[in-house]
Amino acid sequence: MEQRYHSVMEAVSGAPVTEVARRYGVSRQAMHMWLGKYQREGIAGPADHSHRRRFQPRQLYAEIEVLTCQPRGSHRHGGGRFTSRPPVRGVHH
Repeated sequence: MEQRYHSVMEAVSGAPVTEVARRYGVSRQAMHMWLGKYQREGIAGPADHSHRRRFQPRQLYAEIEVLTCQPRGSHRHGGGRFTSRPPVRGVHH
């Protein structure tokens, strides 16, 4: 983090990006990426950030999840024909 801060400050002060990148042992592309983040986000921009998603696109809304997980109570729909054991071939109930 400190390396990024110092390299970005040098480049912002007018030092050529190629020279700063060579001096700090990073690629020119990395320097430009850090500079862009600095310009967009300020001093915290070049720091490492989590790559974790902020939300799950397939996640249900909390209200729907609650309704889905609630027990059905006395209103059971379907499933009446099914038993807990598999049918035996040739035997009819």
